[in-house]
Amino acid sequence: MTRHQIFPANGRAKARRDDDAGAEHVAERMTGRMAEHVAGDKRRPTGARPRKRRRLGIWAGLALAFGAGLASYMFWWEPAMRLRVVRWRLQPKEWVGRAPCRIVILSDLQAGAPHVSARRLGRIIARANALRPDVAVVLGDLVASHPFTWGDTDRPQIIAQLASFRGRLGQVAVMGAGDTGAGDTGGRDRSESERGPHCIRLAAATRHLLEEAGITVLDDEAMRIGDDASGFWLAGLAPDAAAERNPAVLGGASDEEKAGFDQIMTQVSGPAPVVLLAHDPDVFLDLDGAEHPVPVQISGHTNGGQVWFFGAPSLMLASRDEPYLWGRYDEDGRTLIVSGGIGCAVVPMRLGWLPEITVVDLSEPEGW
Repeated sequence: MTRHQIFPANGRAKARRDDDAGAEHVAERMTGRMAEHVAGDKRRPTGARPRKRRRLGIWAGLALAFGAGLASYMFWWEPAMRLRVVRWRLQPKEWVGRAPCRIVILSDLQAGAPHVSARRLGRIIARANALRPDVAVVLGDLVASHPFTWGDTDRPQIIAQLASFRGRLGQVAVMGAGDTGAGDTGGRDRSESERGPHCIRLAAATRHLLEEAGITVLDDEAMRIGDDASGFWLAGLAPDAAAERNPAVLGGASDEEKAGFDQIMTQVSGPAPVVLLAHDPDVFLDLDGAEHPVPVQISGHTNGGQVWFFGAPSLMLASRDEPYLWGRYDEDGRTLIVSGGIGCAVVPMRLGWLPEITVVDLSEPEGW
């Protein structure tokens, strides 16, 4: 039996129409799916969003790692692990014919664990002694003024360790505002009527501990180093607690400091020059002896700015309005050296300004 016999002519035409209709239906369905797929591609590009998420995750991870690393460096590595020696060579004309003298300075210890623990303080002192000082100088602010400390670094223990800081010609200290109670939290939190007696008691106790440790405290006082022909006078200016609290007197000496300087000058005799130790560098502009030359002043207090961003100190409140921040300043034939100190004020962090031991080498000018 042949196909033509089973499907007559009209049946064959109907079958072709059915086949054509089915093919058109399949084509329409396929075309619709392709159109949906193309439209979906336009709305949601394949793989673009996951790649963007991955990139954002990578950048977020990098930013997190950088922030954690910076915080670790600022709050631990630089203030607790780093230490440098900064040397200054001075040749004032007043030193002609006088013996060379090396002064090694520890300024602003701001001691308190974990950053300046008893063990670390011992290492700092050993390194300072290795510099072979003629005169060993402690330049005030022994105890941390911020509250982020604990453990083995109270005032008596700190001073007991400083007893091993020795110079060939002597060991000398001047006090900062923190050593008299004016600059620490205990002094600031007291009423005006309570603050004065508190500062007097703390200053007396600090002086007693230093002197028991064999360290001479210069509190508006001067001492002779060497003889009159080849030596010099080393003078220490007492801090003015009121000046520390009153920003109006920044940039110069207060009346109390001027009176203290005049008292020092009454103790000085002969032609020997004076090296002045003053915790606060601001007094440099106003303190100069008319009869007795004061060619050199050595100060601390500012911590060198402590936290530097983009070439400027950003955080250290003690240095915000300071005309003398760190380093060497020469004015009117006189030289000021400002140490960057050891510890931290306000908060226990440093960035871009390492803790330092400061060395001042005094000698006569070359060619004389």
